[in-house]
Amino acid sequence: MPPVKDEEEQTHHKRPREEDGDEGKDVKSEPKKPKGTWEESGEEGHMVISQGRNQKRVTVSKFKGIVLVGLREYYEKDNKWLPGKSGISLTLEQWEAVVGVSESVTALAKKLSS
Repeated sequence: MPPVKDEEEQTHHKRPREEDGDEGKDVKSEPKKPKGTWEESGEEGHMVISQGRNQKRVTVSKFKGIVLVGLREYYEKDNKWLPGKSGISLTLEQWEAVVGVSESVTALAKKLSS
């Protein structure tokens, strides 16, 4: 059985967190934004492509240095537009591939709908 520590050893703990130094840590100066809130930004763009109960939006944003084109449904809650589960984010290379075949896709879709 391990020896029992005396009272002084039992009460000795590491320094409280507020006294710990922040050397070497990246501390963000801005508080975190609530996840999923919709804001217009000078760096990010958006365009509403359909109106209705579930609006679909095309967004352009940057994540970890990569520019992404997002296609996503949004819903309104408490007068804020929030992203839904349905959606996809494409890199510029992927987006350009989609745009490159868009005429063929449109022609086929029109053929199938008639």
